[in-house]
Amino acid sequence: AMPVECDGARPREGPPARRGNPDRHATRKARCLAHVLLSIAAVSCLLHQADAFHAALGPLRVQSPSAHAASELRHSAYIPSNFCFDSQAARGLQLQSTPRTRLQLALLVASSPAPVAPLLPDSLVDVKGEPAVVSSLGKLKVEVLLTNGKSKKVNIKDVKMIFPGPVRSWEVAELAADMEEPHAAVVEAHAYLSETGECITIGDLASTIFEETTFKTVWAAWKLVSADLYFHGAPDAIAAHSQEHVDALIAKRAAEEKAEAERVALVKRVKAGKLTAKDKVAFKDVEDLALMRSDSSSVLKMLGMTQTPDVALGLLLEQGLWTTQDCPWPERCGVPAGSPALGGKVAVPGEERVDLTHLRALAIDDADAEDPDDAITCEEDGKCWVHVADVAAVAGAMSELDEEARRRVTSVYLPTGTVPMLPEAVAEAVGMGVREVSPALSFGFRLEEDGTLADIQLVKSLVRVERLTYEAAAEMLEADDELLTRMEAVADAWRDVREAGGAIGFNFPDVSVKVDEEGGVSIKEVSDLRSKDLVTEFMLMAGAAASTFALDHDIPFLFCSQGPPSDAPVGKAKANQPLAKKAAPAAKIAPTMAPQTLSAMFDLRKRLVRSQVKAAPGLHSSLGMERYAQVTSPLRRYGDLVLHQQLRAFLDDKPLRSPDELEAAVAVVEEKIGNLKRGERMAKQWYTLAWLMQHPDWKGEAICVGHWQPKPHAPRIGQVLIPELGLLANVRLREDVKRDEGMKVKLRGVRLVDMRADWTHIAEAKKLYGTKETEEYQKLARARKNVGTRMSSKTKRQG
Repeated sequence: AMPVECDGARPREGPPARRGNPDRHATRKARCLAHVLLSIAAVSCLLHQADAFHAALGPLRVQSPSAHAASELRHSAYIPSNFCFDSQAARGLQLQSTPRTRLQLALLVASSPAPVAPLLPDSLVDVKGEPAVVSSLGKLKVEVLLTNGKSKKVNIKDVKMIFPGPVRSWEVAELAADMEEPHAAVVEAHAYLSETGECITIGDLASTIFEETTFKTVWAAWKLVSADLYFHGAPDAIAAHSQEHVDALIAKRAAEEKAEAERVALVKRVKAGKLTAKDKVAFKDVEDLALMRSDSSSVLKMLGMTQTPDVALGLLLEQGLWTTQDCPWPERCGVPAGSPALGGKVAVPGEERVDLTHLRALAIDDADAEDPDDAITCEEDGKCWVHVADVAAVAGAMSELDEEARRRVTSVYLPTGTVPMLPEAVAEAVGMGVREVSPALSFGFRLEEDGTLADIQLVKSLVRVERLTYEAAAEMLEADDELLTRMEAVADAWRDVREAGGAIGFNFPDVSVKVDEEGGVSIKEVSDLRSKDLVTEFMLMAGAAASTFALDHDIPFLFCSQGPPSDAPVGKAKANQPLAKKAAPAAKIAPTMAPQTLSAMFDLRKRLVRSQVKAAPGLHSSLGMERYAQVTSPLRRYGDLVLHQQLRAFLDDKPLRSPDELEAAVAVVEEKIGNLKRGERMAKQWYTLAWLMQHPDWKGEAICVGHWQPKPHAPRIGQVLIPELGLLANVRLREDVKRDEGMKVKLRGVRLVDMRADWTHIAEAKKLYGTKETEEYQKLARARKNVGTRMSSKTKRQG
């Protein structure tokens, strides 16, 4: 009648009894004695009923016993539900002790239903995959003793009963060591359970594999089940996996082990800096992270490195898998790779056009320009023409070319070459001056004395264009070329009109950075030529003429506008002080406010507001124009192409797009253009820094455009422009330098991953900072170095 709380395991000798409650130790001793006596009684009953048992085992040698016979045997022998048949029980029944016979005995008893053992003190449990022994039970939590000797309270739902025990506190640490498993016994047990399809308990599995049932063998058996290779299930119902599952999982784990070994070897090669050519394949995910194609890298994770694009980029450069020629910024910013892959030739449709081939027209551009999309001319009577490549004739709305241009948004100009918006075949078909006669959409106008544009015309035309470089056109201007001189007079008059309207003129030093086929980087200062100013003014007049034409003929159109500069303060704000609120903008900038110095240009540029493209006309303050539209570059700007499609639809008397449809068509431009232009800037800066890495002793002139003081009494930091490199940099000033004053700087180092170069201000010894302000800062800096961050022993004791 005494309830059984533990199985038939042999009593184990423990350490000497500790001091404590004598009643508690007496209770444990009595429970253990009752457990031993009950186990002996169970085996004795089996031995006395050996004949009956052997009769029941007759059919068991070839098949499983019936549930009824097993149940009768259990009840007649008074076998406890948690009793396990080990090798000793098998020998007592005069059976050969093998995994198969032990399983047969276990299945005979287990086939009758038995209650699941409840949680008990000193029982072995599984706590999230780790072994533990129950110390005490609560309503919602269980206190367990871990293998490291520490106690922990866990939720009952996280505890799984494995072995009723008892397992003593001093025995828990033994579970931390792995027990060697007899592989042959595991395979035989799996084969037999697969044959019969039966389920057994964890105790029976332990006695079958290890020939004894102890807390250590039970936990070892449970680890086999948890591995999910040969067996699966709960502690009271364990079944065998199919052989197909076992074979597949073994193959999978072998492949994982091989891959892990390869990864470990790769880590060693990375740390030794001895990568092979094949390692680039393994670094594919590092490249993806460096290019921002993904946000993680298994290689960086293995190396214990932060998984960021810059860390990935630094590793690729450090290991020599990438060089300074592998600039990541175009792809990071979404610049398409290569030219559009649209096959076939582009044919210009035959249609009626105005013949303007009698007019001498000039397409003035850079020497390496691949998309000549505009040409200019001026008749003797003052009628000016801006001929623009008729791209819309071959790339109509919703056409395949239109979709490609919409996807790419704009042509991107990189130091390594141009990534065009449209296929080269389009430029060959309609580019200005590419062929002897070019199809164009021509804007005609006259600049009146009052500064307005009159006699505005828009025609589909045929033109004969002569291509010139800016340098060649400038030389022709110096030689008083009749056409160029006439056009320059009109351009100067238009500039005066714009300046009277508040136009802001910026003249920043600029450089051209090019990379040749062999990877060599060259940096060349861009000259400020009269021919460039001439072309710029004609393009602006064409934009104003197109806007006026659209308004006069009620054509839905897109206009580019920009509000006046804000009155926000320029430069770095003082610490803990809010920025001043923006004042109400004026209608336009007075001519006297135009910046006259380089530092004033930088200050004003920081205050400019972003331009907008809308279906309603508006003031463009920095251009000094009441209305303006971009229409002169349809080969390289999608917004210009959309407006050309609208103008051609008007000329052909076809349906026009509504203002909402126009804004929706170019909405993608606003989303992508910023990233693409950033890709251009960052690629230019990358190759400039790469050039500096090849010239570590570079020295040169810089112009101070601003300065600030990061901390009170600290030396000033100057923001300088290096005209020869086209770079802005922050330099610690070693002498008093005023704004717009020149100074000398020397390269101290380049951090390519951080996209910056460090500079040293070269100052004469007699001009070095030696003011009271810097002396006070140095005194405070020395004092800060002597301040400790840890409490002294005396302070700790006082605390």
